[in-house]
Amino acid sequence: MRAKCTPKKPQIILVPYPTQGHVTPMLKLGLACLNHGFQPIIVTPEFIHHRIVANMDHKDEVRFLSIPDGLDEEGPHDFFAIEKAMENIMPIHLESLIHKVDAEEEGDGEVVCMVIDLLASWAIQVANRCRIPAAGFWPAMEATYRLITVIPDMIQSDLISDTGCPQHPGAIVFSRSSQALLSTEDLPWLIGTQASRKARFKFWYRTLERSRTLRWLLLDL
Repeated sequence: MRAKCTPKKPQIILVPYPTQGHVTPMLKLGLACLNHGFQPIIVTPEFIHHRIVANMDHKDEVRFLSIPDGLDEEGPHDFFAIEKAMENIMPIHLESLIHKVDAEEEGDGEVVCMVIDLLASWAIQVANRCRIPAAGFWPAMEATYRLITVIPDMIQSDLISDTGCPQHPGAIVFSRSSQALLSTEDLPWLIGTQASRKARFKFWYRTLERSRTLRWLLLDL
């Protein structure tokens, strides 16, 4: 009597920005992938992995894997420490994880796609190197995404400098016929010291540039 061989599901790797507010929407997306016949794998850095998994339901359905991040267990785990880890430590480990998963599930169960939180744009380059189709995921308000996409227009219109500093504090108006819907105070990189603001703007600009290579963008509406 021959044992039946259960077909392996094609796998989708999901890479959220490593905070609870980004992992939770990614889990919902992973469950949707599961319902369409895929095996979702959510990848998070070690410093947050165990805490995230402990608070998550559906652990038996969605795989959670961790990668080294180079961060001390005691911290700091602020924006800049996480950014440094994402840019300098995590890419090589994600690439190794992808090759390992592919080797384990050779054939029908290989990695067929990646879904990447735009704030984790470092993973887009990994997907490109591994020649895996990638989609971007934006779990925040669409209005915030639209604001990021007009950064080049704001620079060209002299509303902000090429380091993100407002040239004319107050209402943002692109033309005489348009009404001001935003103020320079709404710009998401204007947090902290001047050096901090410039570093955050660099992060957002890099995110925008990398996202231009994506064929798809998923919005959490």
